Amino acid sequence: MWCSRAAVRRQIRAADRRHRGLRIEHSVDASGDHQVACVSACLRCYAVCAGVADTATLPGGVEQGVERRHQRLISACAQICGLTAEHLITRSATWLAMCEACAAVCEACMLACMARGDMSECVSACRACATLCRRALQDDS
Repeated sequence: MWCSRAAVRRQIRAADRRHRGLRIEHSVDASGDHQVACVSACLRCYAVCAGVADTATLPGGVEQGVERRHQRLISACAQICGLTAEHLITRSATWLAMCEACAAVCEACMLACMARGDMSECVSACRACATLCRRALQDDS
């Protein structure tokens, strides 16, 4: 089944509204499908990281405490999480590679945010996303 980019964006915005302020647990959804749980975690991580990346710099490029390299990592994490969710939703043939890459980027982002010490929401979202991407990959093997 193919979904348009607009439909995926609507799903991302809806997930952001549903999950704002909630913590995604490292568990399987009611149907037992790790891929569905992975999509939810990817959308949550996308929303959190995109929000952090958007608010870390004021217009004009004035930094607000997040180093540029760290900010680029957070932005890359948001982008790959959004793309991975899209690949999973559309059942793309490349979803396995996307989940593998997403887990690696989320783990790197999680470690960088942990090192800062003041980014617990980002750490939690990245940890959940990486864990559920790995579980979805294990289910397929």
